[in-house]
Amino acid sequence: MGGALTAGSQFGTLLMLSAGLLVASPLAPDPFFAGLPLALAMLGGLVGFPAAALLQRWGTKRTLLFGLMLGAGGAALVVAGLTTGHFSLVCGGFLVYGTHRVFLPNQRLTGWSLAGFLVAAVLAPLAVLWGRDAGTVPFLGSFLVLLGVVALQAVAASVTPLRALEPVAPPPPATGEQGPRWRTALAVLALGAAAQALLVAAAPVAMHEYGHPLWAAMLVLAVYGLALGLARALAPRLQPRWGRGLAGAALAVLALPAVLNPMGTDLVFFLVPLALLGAGWGLLSAGVTAGLAGRAPAAAAGLFAALACFAAGAWERPLGWGGLQLVSLAFLAAAALVLLTQSRRS
Repeated sequence: MGGALTAGSQFGTLLMLSAGLLVASPLAPDPFFAGLPLALAMLGGLVGFPAAALLQRWGTKRTLLFGLMLGAGGAALVVAGLTTGHFSLVCGGFLVYGTHRVFLPNQRLTGWSLAGFLVAAVLAPLAVLWGRDAGTVPFLGSFLVLLGVVALQAVAASVTPLRALEPVAPPPPATGEQGPRWRTALAVLALGAAAQALLVAAAPVAMHEYGHPLWAAMLVLAVYGLALGLARALAPRLQPRWGRGLAGAALAVLALPAVLNPMGTDLVFFLVPLALLGAGWGLLSAGVTAGLAGRAPAAAAGLFAALACFAAGAWERPLGWGGLQLVSLAFLAAAALVLLTQSRRS
């Protein structure tokens, strides 16, 4: 069941990331707010305290089912917003769906959960591609598929034994000596999240403006998701050997798209950079959080990713794809500076 939950969560996250700006742009009262729904979906993941309280009071299964009900409600709100043309309903749906993720148990990407993650990485962009013309409103079909996926998750969770739903044990909390390193890891994680989210959210719109069809944009995002899943699964094996060097290597991989950007705007110059973004973010997020406990890492990454998603919608037109690459590079330079400063102090 852990694999199914991981796959469903990845499917929903990547579907919203793939369709977020495309769905919001025609409905937003001003192009500046096109990234607001996607930003709200990221902010929804910061709601940690109610989930922890409900887990203590209700137990794992009831809390999970409540979370899946929220996910279904969020998808239904987006469907209602698209059907009626109300931007506020779409925003509310993205927020509620984003909130439901904190009620899902944490699972490591191994075995079936990794396979489910990779399958979802391919199916989510396909659902966006199919859903663009499947209903009376563009992309309505995509969110009906998402609603169906959450419903299937709820049915599966309701008949699954409790032991199969238990989350993995969290890592031990940082000690006093690890405090400065903990803060460094948190800062690097947050800045890395912003750097990659900015480009991933803006990629479909940028590709459309360069004349690429929707299938090409969805192919790029599928490759991003596959690279992300494989890198997350690989990171725990690399972490013991590389230590803090893994974060530096991941930042270098994340910076490579800015090097490739001036070379052209053909499909390959989106495909390769997004694959690098997925691999770099997978290594950074899994490697850096290996020694961090609690919800602070996810909260920091989610907050900065939300700001970056909003910026992707607000800045994509005035700055262009090249300008967003430079902004992403600035985030990565700040992360590298933090990492370098901590290394000198050690």
